[in-house]
Amino acid sequence: MRNLSFGFLILIVIYAIYSLLDIITIWTNYPVTEKFYDSNFKNYYMVFDTKHRIITTIYLSLNITLLVPAIWYFIIAKQINKKDFYNPTIYKLFRKIAIFLMFTAMIPLLLPRVVRFDSSYEIPEFWFNIHPTFILFLAALFESFAIILKDAKKQKEENELTI
Repeated sequence: MRNLSFGFLILIVIYAIYSLLDIITIWTNYPVTEKFYDSNFKNYYMVFDTKHRIITTIYLSLNITLLVPAIWYFIIAKQINKKDFYNPTIYKLFRKIAIFLMFTAMIPLLLPRVVRFDSSYEIPEFWFNIHPTFILFLAALFESFAIILKDAKKQKEENELTI
């Protein structure tokens, strides 16, 4: 499990670096990455205005914020590999991941309802093109893991007291 979580962490770090380079490309008009340079620049000028730059930055920063739950998950995997299942940090981190994912999933769900996009504006790729509703389901799964582990720890303590 630790190797899988480490690979997941490396993948998220690489994705965050590319998103940071895309943000630099958007705001500096300097082609750090070719993706945004080819599709959004014409004769060295941006196709979309400052409002759309801000919106694109918000969407791309979601990839960078994904680093936080990935690091927390890596810490959980290290604890589980030590066979320390009843450590309170595990269910606390599961709960933090759930809350963090719920709040960050609300951003792409609510932003198009608050801000009006031009018809030519294309939302950039974020979260590996996973829909935010699925992220909410994943957050609920982490929340249920936290509740189950908290109850299991409580049951273990009660069993130790009776013995």
